[in-house]
Amino acid sequence: MRLEDEEFLCGAAAFLDDIRLPEETFAVFARSTEPHADILRIYLAKALRRSGVLAVPTGQDLDPGGTGGVPWEIRPPGCDETASLGDSSIASPQPAMPAGRAATSARSWIIGASREAARNGAEAVTAAYRSLPTVVDMADAAAGDAPRVDTRHPDNVCFRAIFGDRAATAAAAHVEEVAHVQNREFGAPIETRGEDPVEEKFTLHAMADMPRPVRNTFAKFRFFCAPEKIRVVPPRLGGGFGAKNVVYPEQMLVL
Repeated sequence: MRLEDEEFLCGAAAFLDDIRLPEETFAVFARSTEPHADILRIYLAKALRRSGVLAVPTGQDLDPGGTGGVPWEIRPPGCDETASLGDSSIASPQPAMPAGRAATSARSWIIGASREAARNGAEAVTAAYRSLPTVVDMADAAAGDAPRVDTRHPDNVCFRAIFGDRAATAAAAHVEEVAHVQNREFGAPIETRGEDPVEEKFTLHAMADMPRPVRNTFAKFRFFCAPEKIRVVPPRLGGGFGAKNVVYPEQMLVL
């Protein structure tokens, strides 16, 4: 057992859920139930009538020019090594909440006076969809005629990288071809992601293993201000296996 583990295992550490702020509200995100579809309409009336629900914003309520987007933070293989974080020539920042296209992303977020009120409101949000073709196999998704997740791009391939000596390979007497499949994985720490924002002070209490890079990303891509105007404060937290090192759409939205 590590030296810091005892307080985590015995409940003595102050976790994010232990933080209480004056007049705090709670947010729950209602996600698309379709793997790939156009959102035709989101029905909010029932949710707004639920007790304790304060507001139900959607992607349509966001100003793309004023709210920024979520940039890439892990440099893709083969891209320009001199490119700065989030360089749009490599990949454009993604909207924190897409307005019209659904791919299991958040379609609205429910703000409530309590956690229970926000959850009840989320259960009442429904939507009408126009279903679009889907693929679940990686090779099928990379094919040129596959349905595109983002119609702004010619295909679903995120990046292409070439390594090694191509001339030597072409001249070799024998060439072995191997297809390598990297299974999808995700770090699952005991304390999952969470955010507790203080808007008037531009302070975000967040499960962030690397608070300074998170702050810098917020300043450059969300609020378009100097990094010194934003504070990211991590509570006592355990390991996250890298899952807490980058900015997530929910963090963009709550602050």
